[in-house]
Amino acid sequence: MDEENQGLLQQNPQDSTKRTSYSNWDDYEKQKPKTQEPSKLDAFLILILLIMVGLAGFGVVKHYEIGIPERPQQNDLLDIKQIENKTDLLTHQAAVQNVFDKINDGLDQIFNKTEDHRQIDDRVTIDKVIDEYIAKKPVEQFTNMKTEWDSSSQEEDIEKDIEQQILKNQQQQNIVSDLEELIIQQEDEIQIFKPSLSLDQYHFKELQNGVRVLFVESASDYSDIHLTITLQIGKRNDPELLEGLTELTFRSLKTQYAILVGESYTTFTIDANSLDDLTQKLNDFYRDLTKPTFLDIDEQAQSLYDDIILENKMPNLQYMLSNIKLLRDPKNYNVLQVDEKRLKRHIDNFVSGDTLSIIVKSVQNVDQVIDHVEESQILSIINDQKFYFFDEESPLEPNRVIYKYKSKQDLVSLVSFSLQLSWQRFFKYLLPKEYQAQTIGKFLVINLGSDLSQTLDKINEIYTFIQKIKNTDESDLQLIYSQMLATEELAFNSQTEYDQIKVGINLFLDPQYALADDEESLPIFDKEEFDMFTEDLIQEFTLFLSSQGFIYNDQYENQSDDLAFIRDATITKKVRELLYDTKTLNFTPYLLTKEFELPALSPFIPENIALVSVCDEPVYPYQGFGLQKIGDISETAKESTFDGSRELKFEEVQFTAEFPMPDFTHNCELEEREAMIQLTPYQLASNVWWKPSKRGAMVYTGLFIEKPQSDLAQGKTMLKILQKYYSNLAKTSFEQELLFGYEVNIKENINGLNIQMLSYSEKQSDFLDKVFELLGQNNENVFNEVKLTLIRDVRRFHDQKLSLLTQQFYLPKIMLRPINTPLEILAILEEVTYEQFTQFKEQLLQSKIQILNLGNILPQESAFTDSSEVYWTKTLNLANQKLTYTVQRESSLDSSNAIIVFYQTGLKNVSKQALVSLYVEFLNQQSLDYFGSSQQVQIKRRAMGCTEGMTIYLQGQTPQEANEDISKFLDQCNLRFSLLTDLQVNELVLETIRRQNEEVNFKQLRDEGNYIWEKIVNHNYSFKEVKEINNYLTSSKHSEIKKDIQNLFEGQISVQVYSVSEELPKGDFITGIEDLKGKSIYECFYNL
Repeated sequence: MDEENQGLLQQNPQDSTKRTSYSNWDDYEKQKPKTQEPSKLDAFLILILLIMVGLAGFGVVKHYEIGIPERPQQNDLLDIKQIENKTDLLTHQAAVQNVFDKINDGLDQIFNKTEDHRQIDDRVTIDKVIDEYIAKKPVEQFTNMKTEWDSSSQEEDIEKDIEQQILKNQQQQNIVSDLEELIIQQEDEIQIFKPSLSLDQYHFKELQNGVRVLFVESASDYSDIHLTITLQIGKRNDPELLEGLTELTFRSLKTQYAILVGESYTTFTIDANSLDDLTQKLNDFYRDLTKPTFLDIDEQAQSLYDDIILENKMPNLQYMLSNIKLLRDPKNYNVLQVDEKRLKRHIDNFVSGDTLSIIVKSVQNVDQVIDHVEESQILSIINDQKFYFFDEESPLEPNRVIYKYKSKQDLVSLVSFSLQLSWQRFFKYLLPKEYQAQTIGKFLVINLGSDLSQTLDKINEIYTFIQKIKNTDESDLQLIYSQMLATEELAFNSQTEYDQIKVGINLFLDPQYALADDEESLPIFDKEEFDMFTEDLIQEFTLFLSSQGFIYNDQYENQSDDLAFIRDATITKKVRELLYDTKTLNFTPYLLTKEFELPALSPFIPENIALVSVCDEPVYPYQGFGLQKIGDISETAKESTFDGSRELKFEEVQFTAEFPMPDFTHNCELEEREAMIQLTPYQLASNVWWKPSKRGAMVYTGLFIEKPQSDLAQGKTMLKILQKYYSNLAKTSFEQELLFGYEVNIKENINGLNIQMLSYSEKQSDFLDKVFELLGQNNENVFNEVKLTLIRDVRRFHDQKLSLLTQQFYLPKIMLRPINTPLEILAILEEVTYEQFTQFKEQLLQSKIQILNLGNILPQESAFTDSSEVYWTKTLNLANQKLTYTVQRESSLDSSNAIIVFYQTGLKNVSKQALVSLYVEFLNQQSLDYFGSSQQVQIKRRAMGCTEGMTIYLQGQTPQEANEDISKFLDQCNLRFSLLTDLQVNELVLETIRRQNEEVNFKQLRDEGNYIWEKIVNHNYSFKEVKEINNYLTSSKHSEIKKDIQNLFEGQISVQVYSVSEELPKGDFITGIEDLKGKSIYECFYNL
């Protein structure tokens, strides 16, 4: 290395580059060698060179936002460590700045090539880029006209040296593009912090223009590409005296995107059906922002004005917290008078590469998705550095102020404006159950109830609770705090769905934690700090009291009695149609006798959350029973005549649904993935089912306990009491488990008790044991409470719920389904005793049990007693019949009447299910224009026992008029359907398939489990029903579909419900079950 440069770059013994600098400008001037004055030609050439270098340098400076100091920085070159992510890149920006400063200023230092034998990591780092540049041939840099020339050089060599120098400077400028590529590569290395159980893959990339993109490679089978775009513009960006401009801008914008305008961000969402369509959608978005078209600006402005005034008159708490500082007199607010140019200028003020984030969720390969995004015009958006960070601030000074305002409901809310989120979370965790706490914005809001007269008492209760916390031993609070952290981690790791709007905003703040709901709680509990924030809460808070009863009175003066002030309903201030009052609250807290309990430590937190795979533990296929295939279930149905009995039959049948296990010993991962996607479970025994699923860490467990043989109405009533009885017990028995995400739902069926549970795989057996302990509990007080509640609820339902009453009781009853009317149940409810109840419960617990395990658990056989006993039920056969059933309501509280018509297709099969689904979709589209707003109409596909069919419910006319109206509607629809073109039929088929897929597009394990479990419980094993219906619709010819629709229904029955004040019509009508004796019926396995 040359002597004159050895002070600049040296190699240290540890193979690292040691870089020194001049400490200040004076030292630097002293150590500079004296220069000779160049000739005028030299000066001219150097001046040209300086201009070229300066322009290139300032381009670099502008691109990286580097401030140019008047004098060199303290260090010529900092020791730049290897940087592994974008955050480190930014922290070492000072080093890069120094390098660029020297490039721009043209310092006459010559960098000699160094022999660097360090082991360089495979990953690209800034060191690599800079060192490669420095390692090139020496480059002369110039700071000013004082340039030293080698006295031994010949004049004719000067021009050659300058040409070489220009070439070196061009190479020097290439560092810009190298660093741009480096930054992008570094951003790709950002690891998204995601739930440990998530199967989705996340890839973050910042485009060259600063647009931040999160690519989600979804593990689901959802075929469409979901696109979410976030722009940093919101309601808080409205200019002064132009409130609502942002909302108006996007209300008027002509676009295909669904738009949601928030306080600080606006979100655009849309679905694309292919990668090419994704590119097109992004191009459309670019056009919408850069060349926007606005429609109906004046009409939208008037509509927006009306909405704002309405919201101001009856605001909610979130509105108050967001807008209380912006309140102004209504005379200063008018309908916005703006034109298209003003709206476009408002968008232009905020559109920049760094104010946009994009989320692309797809099952497609992420590299292909990235390519299509980069092919779009999104890259044409210029990065004008418009992004800004804003701090959440308190909307008002917290000093025990009461705000009373008029709203839609009575509500007392205590608000703390402390932004310490760890304290907020822990305080909410500790609060007693009767208080509901939430975070709005970043402020803690505690709901004190709807009784305004109890406000001071509630505040004193909070104060008493705070004193209890402060007196609690620190070690106890540390344990509870650790439990809260475990709960938060558990909740995060169990997530399967995310708020796309929140994620889009988080990409601006910290992409690594984009999936997190908010900042993490502090890992260590500090009681002194916690007590300080807690004391601040009681010393500085604001009360928001909302009520419909508040009135405005200019002459009213606040009373000195705080309690009276809170109880009265008078408001003394009026601001922009928002009526409110403020007063400082002074009170002397007093201790109450009420004892508050802190959260107990729970043994139900899983120690280890991990996905369970059959591939980790070999599972051998179970042997099936081989008795009868499920596809033959329709062949077991038989026709007979009705003998007048509605009781269920028990019969031993040689039938077992057979769904054997897949062979996981062959290509296990592929078999397991296919098993997770499909909806068909596997049988381990005739009454034990299992299905793998990766929708979170939890396990869905279904238990079905068949009822003992009993009278239909008696059994139904007892099961209803049991359902309420166990549900009430579960609320107290499983309080801690429910806090950690466990769930217990208990339902009754006509033939048993259905228990649905969510638990974690490693705790499932413990939780199941606790559930069985619950089933054995006896509590007469709970029984009496449940009995009284049920009597009240059944009466209210019978008197007021005409729509449900007609569809769930009147129609099923006349179709001979095993159902009881509310009055039949009410009669038994009033007579049942606790002794009868306990006897029925003991018999139930000795009955057959079915079980389903679905989710993050390995299959295992069960020891439950098996049985091949099934129910046979009856269904009225309506072939070639047109029956009318008339019924008069007993309720005197409701004078409305209704009609429901059931159109029967005959025994179930896939073709009939598909055609009914298609026809119902068509009828619903036509009904929008046919029926008036005063008419309540519902058209649904409905299976009734062994048969398939459709129901039309109509309310708002007399039953006879409604019946005629329905007939005319169907005649018109049949004619229109026959005239549909092939293109229209195809569109109808696609819409029907879309709706069918929505039914099985489960986002939660709970939903998937309920779908499968209900089919098992009802002996309706059509797990592939939706797929088979879709296959039938796509494979059928349009002409055949139109022909089959015309002959779809075999018969019908109308149920006409008259009010108590109306007389039943005379004629050949059915008035009771006894009129059906001798009618043709179907008998089949029990099926709702």
